[in-house]
Amino acid sequence: MARVAAALLTLEALVFVLAIPVMISVADLRPAVAVPLGLGAVAAALVAAGLCRRGRIGYIAGSVVQVLAVAGGFIVPAIFAIGGIFAVLWIVLMRIGPGVDAASAD
Repeated sequence: MARVAAALLTLEALVFVLAIPVMISVADLRPAVAVPLGLGAVAAALVAAGLCRRGRIGYIAGSVVQVLAVAGGFIVPAIFAIGGIFAVLWIVLMRIGPGVDAASAD
């Protein structure tokens, strides 16, 4: 489960990088604002991905990243959909991941 969670968060970090130009062009956000916001979200996602192997703290950090992703929709409304997709994937992973791990351990 930790590998899949880390992969999901890493992919989300890539999406955050790609959202920076969108924030600048679509939301008319100044680059001085958009770049730190985007890179902060990237850093949060990568730190959470790294923490996933450490157990519960990584999953809590990943959940915080999902809230950040959905909250990005307040800047660019299209990000609500992208953040929502990642949040749903995260919730499904948190729901079925432990069962899959238990089944594969047998």
